Amino acid sequence: SQGVPVWVPAGVCAYGDVIRLDGVKLVGTGDSSVLHALDWNREAIFMSGDGAEVRHLKLSGVRAPARQAEWEKTRITLFGARNFVIDNVTIDGSAAAGIQTAQSVSQGRITNNRIKDTLADSIHITDKASYITLENNRIENAGDDGIAVVSYTKDGGLVHHITARNNVIVNNRWGRQMSVVGGSDVLYENNLLQSNLASYACLYIAQ
Repeated sequence: SQGVPVWVPAGVCAYGDVIRLDGVKLVGTGDSSVLHALDWNREAIFMSGDGAEVRHLKLSGVRAPARQAEWEKTRITLFGARNFVIDNVTIDGSAAAGIQTAQSVSQGRITNNRIKDTLADSIHITDKASYITLENNRIENAGDDGIAVVSYTKDGGLVHHITARNNVIVNNRWGRQMSVVGGSDVLYENNLLQSNLASYACLYIAQ
């Protein structure tokens, strides 16, 4: 309530249920501050409200046996969040996506993160998300697209004003390194896309 960040010290901190950050900042020391999910069914961090942040952490956990779809199985899910930051976070495996947006997320930064071995998209920007910058992220071994901007008809509007620059996306096991499937004012600039192990496109753009 006083706007003080939640501090995760160096070490391994196990958790067994979804962590909910409504305008709250969650901060560690870097990869030495590990949040380890005991249950891949409930491994998510939910971010909402104004000014939520996740910084300087490593997210690990028990591995899922196969790809999943539910929000609780995505490592970081943003629900209508504003002015959010996800910075210098290592995501080591995910049952679903690594980072995903929902409910018209706006005005955020996803920067300097390392995301590997997700079973779905590593970063999935959807549901009318807008004014988001993704910079200097490294994505490896994505189970589907590395960075995807997707506007579903059911969402009732386009994802718009998304900038993704200086990202490195390598060794996709499925999907494309980067994609736009419906969107407006999307800029992809100076990204390195390399080694698609499924022999799909590195860059895919569709209406």
